Amino acid sequence: MHKLVEFTYAEMASPQDFSNIGIFGREAVDGITGTALAWPNHWGRMTVTQISTTQVSITAGELYDDGVVYRMDDLEPIDLQSYTPYVVTDDRWLAIIARPATETVNTLRGIEPLVESVPVETSVPKINRRYVTFVIQAGLIGPAPQPKPTVNAGDTAVAYVRITTAGIQEVVPGENWRIKSVYELDGRVTVLE
Repeated sequence: MHKLVEFTYAEMASPQDFSNIGIFGREAVDGITGTALAWPNHWGRMTVTQISTTQVSITAGELYDDGVVYRMDDLEPIDLQSYTPYVVTDDRWLAIIARPATETVNTLRGIEPLVESVPVETSVPKINRRYVTFVIQAGLIGPAPQPKPTVNAGDTAVAYVRITTAGIQEVVPGENWRIKSVYELDGRVTVLE
């Protein structure tokens, strides 16, 4: 980290001092992600798995979006039934797009009023969370084979899913947007040397 919050013996710390510990840590990680790694919009450690004829699940992982890391902590199920074609000979490709989001989570805390009295339970902002949401970009419906949908610049496709009237037929990772580990890049460079 390039900034540290320091305390001296018997010093009374302010709430902002404790907030700065988290802020400075986040700034340091964002700095490394944005400058050293410099992934514009990629995903890492996410796996899309078919769990039923019309559902997939995405494992926990990260979305790197313009130097900022967004984290997905839990398994995310996605139902694709509404995208199923109606004609037996038709199929369709779907792109599962990861999008960044932020939220502030409030928690009840005892707050001491200015005048001396009993602390009052009040909802106050406690956690600023960066997380990942998903949207489905549907391709054309028609006789097989249909092309995969074109993903907009700035979007991150985690996977493509081909679906027919019988359900999901194929799940293909969005390899163009998968972040490559330093280990993987080192292996490629070693082969070139």
